[in-house]
Formats: sequence, C-alpha cells, structure tokens
Amino acid sequence: MRRRLLEAHRIAAEYFAEQLASPEARIARDFLRERGFDREAAQMFGCGYAPQGWSHLTEHLRGKNFTEAELKASGLVSEGQRGIYDRFRGRLVWPIREVTGDVIGFGARRLHEDDQGPKYLNTPETQLYKKAHVLYGLDLAKGTIRSERTAVVVEGYTDVMACHLAGVTNAVATCGTAFGEDHVKVVRRLMGDTGQAQLKVGSTGAKVIFTFDGDEAGQNAALKSFALDQQFLAQTFVAVDPEGLDPCDIRQRDGDDAVRRLMDRRVPLFEFVIRAALAQHDLETPEGRVAALRTAVPIVSQIRDRALRPEYARRLAGWLGMEPADVVGAVSRASRQSGGRAGGSSGGPGGAQGQPGGPQGRQGGPPPQHRSDEPPPIDPETGQIATVVASRPNPRDPVVRAEALALGALLQAQRAIAGDGPAMQIVSELSRAAFTAPQYAQIFDAMVAVGGPGRPRRTGWAR
Repeated sequence: MRRRLLEAHRIAAEYFAEQLASPEARIARDFLRERGFDREAAQMFGCGYAPQGWSHLTEHLRGKNFTEAELKASGLVSEGQRGIYDRFRGRLVWPIREVTGDVIGFGARRLHEDDQGPKYLNTPETQLYKKAHVLYGLDLAKGTIRSERTAVVVEGYTDVMACHLAGVTNAVATCGTAFGEDHVKVVRRLMGDTGQAQLKVGSTGAKVIFTFDGDEAGQNAALKSFALDQQFLAQTFVAVDPEGLDPCDIRQRDGDDAVRRLMDRRVPLFEFVIRAALAQHDLETPEGRVAALRTAVPIVSQIRDRALRPEYARRLAGWLGMEPADVVGAVSRASRQSGGRAGGSSGGPGGAQGQPGGPQGRQGGPPPQHRSDEPPPIDPETGQIATVVASRPNPRDPVVRAEALALGALLQAQRAIAGDGPAMQIVSELSRAAFTAPQYAQIFDAMVAVGGPGRPRRTGWAR
C-alpha cells in the first residue's frame, strides 16, 4: 500500500505543477510573484495549483488506475454523501516531502474570496503523513543541516522559500502544527546532536535557530521552544526582526542580505524568553522589578546547563538593576526546589508536580534523578555529592534505543572498530555526554577506563 500511496502523491504533485501554468492559476502565480518568487523558484519548490471544481484530481488519479480505497487512504480526497471529491480545490499547493524526497502530503493556501475553508489546509493524518514528524523543506535542507550542524526553524512555506533563495539553505518549517518533541528527534538525528562536538576546543557545536513573529503568539511559541530546549544538546537561538517581519517579508522588502543578517542577529533562546518575561512588568518601579524577578527566576532555574545558570542570573540582575548575589541566590534556591535539575518535571518551576518545598529527598520524596549530561548535584548543606537514583532507561524512547544499540556495537564489534579506519574516527569522537541514560554513560566510562572503545588494553576487556 505504501508504494501505491507514494505513487499517487508523485502523480498528484506533477498534476498540480502542470496546472500552475493554466489560465485559471493566474491568481496563484500572482500570489507568488507578489512575494518575490518567480517561475524558477516555483519549480524549485514544486509549487502547483489545485483547480476549482470537485473531481479534477480524483478523475486524473482514477485514470491512472487508482482504486477508491487507495484514494481514500491517500488523503488526497475527502468523502461526502455523494462519494469522494478533491480535498484541495482552488488553492496554491506545496508538496511536502520526507527526507528521501518522496512526496507524502501537501499544504494548500486559500486564494479565492469565496473559499470558506481555512487559510492553510494540509493533508490529514495518513499512513504516509504524520504532521508531528514532518518538516517542510527537509529534503532540501538536510545536506546543510548535516554539514553545518545548524537548523533554522521558520513558521511557513513562503518563509522556507525565502530563506533558501537567500542562501539560508538549512531552513525548515512545521506543517500545520507547533514544533514538538518528534520534530526535535528529526533535527537531532540530522545534526548528530549528541553533545560531544561542544566539548572540543574551538568547536561551535550544533545550533538550532528559531524565527518567531514579535507579537504575543511569537512569544508563546518561544516559551514552548524553551521547554523543548531541554531535549536538545544543541545551542538554541531566536532570530526576531525588530519590526516583527517574517523572512519572506524581509526578503521582499530588503533583499537576500537582510534575511542572512536576521540570522546573524540571533540571540540565545534563554535571553529571549527572559526578556519577554521582563517586558510584562514595569521595571521603573520597585514593585515591578520584584514582580519581574519572581517571573524570571523560575525560567533561569530551568536552564539545562548548570554552568549557564549563574551567568544568566547575573545578567538578569543587570537587567533588573539588582544585586547579583541576591539574584544568583534566588535562582539557586529555585533550582533546588525543582529537584536540583534543569526542567524539573511536568509540574513546572515550583518543583515536582508543582509542589513547593526544599530538595526532593528531604521532604520524604525520592532523591533527585541525575542526567548524564549534567554535573553531579551537590548537597547545599554538606557540600558533598548528593545521593542520586537513576531511573531505568525507557526502552520505548528511540534515543535510548539508539544509545543501547551503539553500546552493543562498541562492546561486541571491537575488531570492526579497532585501528585507524573511518569507524574508529567516529568512535574516537564519542564522550559520555552522548548518552542521556546514566547507566549507559557509566558503561561508557568503564570502557574508557580500560583503554577506550576499540582500543582494549587486554583480551576480553568487555567481560
């Protein structure tokens, strides 16, 4: 079935692209031209036009011997009381491709005033199309994301087009949904986001740059991305135009160089979120500054990298005009109350499940768990390393499964990775930060202690 569905989407993409040249599609061509996209750009991104009417594509696919069951499964048609009909009608269409280049769905923009549908209409969930995993432009951006270890996440199809045409060829966008956990996994895999590159001297490490509108919706999107940052080992940034323009508008008004400058003006995601929180308060009054402190401290305390927390606490003190020691202390207390680790739990900044109080383990609850990519927690009263309990790795987590498979290969294929070949070159770049599960990080430490993966000191070292 998958092969047939892919074939139906390939034919549909060709059909829509051909229709873009029709007289009826002038409204679509005008839409593209007004935003700075010529015929060559439309062809590069496979833009097309779905003609008005009820069954143009349906009949075209029936003529290619597709059954009604296959058409229903494809998401290219909808079903009513009188049977199936075209899902996309009278709209500008973008093909959505998976990383291999195969078309798996479409995004369609409303053009006609009498169209009562949503502004943007996407393919529904199908065997091929899972919106939580899909990133528009990934087929074009994958090479640059891999080579530069940097991804740019924008908000729309035309923003992706504008970025790529301006030379920002690592831009992608979500399709009808917010950037979420599954998108994180897709980007991490492409970037090789294991954290080890950040430990090398002179390495800039992996980066993710989000572009948001400067309005309230954009700030809310940044807050969601801040929560997702805890799942990246990459550095995360935000690029926002001072006038609130998106990349497509910027390119149209100021040219390609302006889009590249937007990316160069990026600021760390932490700073953007903190400043957005401060903007909600009147910092000219003592009451406003105290309220701003109470709003911002939980944000700083959630920063994953413990080494960064004091630095952002000092910056926060400067933005508020307060004593650095007072703000650093407030952040330290908030970090302890959230369990001694960035992100806490689903309960938010107040601690596990939102419960107030001191460090877990001192209130009758379990001791804090510890992540392998963080320094061990220090007991604030004794100055000693605090007792930690490592939870069992979740075997259903694809990242954990990948770590387990990697360890298995290191333990069982010593001869294959020994020597100075390409495999050994990859293995030599590994560090314990590549393993999010503490147990796996400890196993990797044991390998290093006896000579390192692929370089055992003695026969049978893995035993």
